[in-house]
Amino acid sequence: MHRPQRHRRKAWRTAKPTTPGFRPPWSVGLRDADKPNASLSRREKYWLGALAITALVAFFVLAHFTAIWSSKRHLDDFLGRLQINYNLDEAQIAAIRRIEQEYHGQGGIFSPSRSYQEKRDHDIAISQQMSPADGARFLVELQTKKTSLTKKRH
Repeated sequence: MHRPQRHRRKAWRTAKPTTPGFRPPWSVGLRDADKPNASLSRREKYWLGALAITALVAFFVLAHFTAIWSSKRHLDDFLGRLQINYNLDEAQIAAIRRIEQEYHGQGGIFSPSRSYQEKRDHDIAISQQMSPADGARFLVELQTKKTSLTKKRH
């Protein structure tokens, strides 16, 4: 008996399910798995994401500690210039160092911005640690932006 065209068996049904090339037409995932795939697996994507996040965190940690190290170096340079220009002793240098550390913090990349009045109060607090004549000269030199004092720190 001859079957009409619409009842003819599909070609994929001729292969048995146990044969190596058997794929039902609705198994798109199975067909894609047989092809060499250029995309990354989920595990590889997670590893790449973790690597990118680790690189960003390492960059910000490095920037933070570099800023702290640079701030300490500039503070030492600034205090050295103050000691030379205003004949300060060790007790005055220690007091000014404490004032600077309270005002600037550790000098990280997230230090707060200050208003003009806060900066002025900070400069006056430093000048009060000096002799009256040196303190007045210090404030005048800060106003005129003398380069021996204002290198990188103020």
